[in-house]
Order: sequence, then C-alpha cells, then structure tokens
Amino acid sequence: ELKKFRANPELLEKFNKVLGYYKGTKSYHNYSPYRYFGEASSKRVMRDFSVSKIFEENGSEWILLKVEGDSFMLNQIRKMVSLAVLVTRSGINADLMEKSFENRKFNIPNAPSLGLYLERTLFSYYKQKLEKSTVELKDIDFNQYEGELDKIKHEMILPTIIKEEKETQDFVTFCYNVDCRMHNYPWLVEGGELPEIGTGEKPKNSGNADKPKLEEGDEDEADVKNGNRSD
Repeated sequence: ELKKFRANPELLEKFNKVLGYYKGTKSYHNYSPYRYFGEASSKRVMRDFSVSKIFEENGSEWILLKVEGDSFMLNQIRKMVSLAVLVTRSGINADLMEKSFENRKFNIPNAPSLGLYLERTLFSYYKQKLEKSTVELKDIDFNQYEGELDKIKHEMILPTIIKEEKETQDFVTFCYNVDCRMHNYPWLVEGGELPEIGTGEKPKNSGNADKPKLEEGDEDEADVKNGNRSD
C-alpha cells in the first residue's frame, strides 16, 4: 500500500510552503541539543530549503530535498525535515513552523539520518574576498564537475539510500513511532497545546547539569559548518 502512495500537487504545494518557513535568519534552538533561545549560536541562516526532485524507483515515489545554509548544527537538518514532514502530514496550520523559532521549547523528534548527505560546499564568502583581493587567487567552482558529481549521486549515493530504506523502512518506522507517541507532541494536533512562551531560554545560573537531555540519535552526527548544501 505504501508503494502506491503518490504526493498530489496540493500536498507538494503545502510541503514546499512549510519548507519555506526555514528560509532566512532564524533561531534554531529547538533543532539541536544544548541550544537556547537568545543565544547567538542558535541563529542560523538558511538560503534555501525546497523540493529538488521527485522520481520513481522500485515502484515507490521518492522526494529529494535540497537545503542550503551558511552552517548547520548537530541534528539540525534531521529535525527540520522531521517537523516539516509531520506538519504536512498532520494537516495542521503551517504557521506552527514560526512558533518553533520563538522563545518556546519544542520537543522535535529526529528524522532518520538515512538519506542525508553533503552534495557540495559553497565558498560565497571566499568569492567575495576574491573579488576584492589584489593577490591572484583561483576561484573554487564545482560547476565544472557537474557531470561527474551527478553521475556519482545517481549511480552510487541514491541507489544505496533507496536499497537501505527498502530493507530497514526507517522513515516508515519513524512516522509510526511518532503516531504511537502523540502524547509527546500535543502541538501536532490542530488546536493542540503549544509549549509556553519563555521556556526556550537557558535557565539562570545553569551549568552542565542543566543541559537538556539528548534525543535519540543526537550523539551520532558531527557539526557541519561553512556554507554547505545538503540533499
């Protein structure tokens, strides 16, 4: 039955709208452990987050997402994908996305890491310096390798992701587990209770003992920085 599912235009339009809430400079304290509202380190710049491609493989439909940002924190992208998927499939008002950037503490589950990969690194700041530099420096441009990169993606990376998802059904299990634990996510229901304003700030006089508990999987990803794009 799951293989027969196809996202209709209305659903894709809503999904892209939800992803659009991430664009710009926002506070991502709810998207990574040990982060709090009001801290400079919680602010990140997302330049794009959208549906990049839709294709069929092995009788199933796959949706490829592209996210481009100046830097990413631990598990940030996994939680961004998670909330976008959950808001879209639940049918609640997409304005909930804006609430996640406010001074509230949301419990956002981690989406599976399967399928997350770094496609390329962008050097926008370096290129700006290059334009002003009096020293002759070479431009770093991956566009000349577009054909080779695309070949690696479609012949090695995507087939591996599809094969593993078919065997493990990580995303199916993820959605099922959330459905079974809706008491942990009351805000996922239309008119449901939102976390209180003021709960996203760091407790005063807090030390390491007051660090928020790690979500499952929070310990298994490295911090990714310096203007990266992931698909």
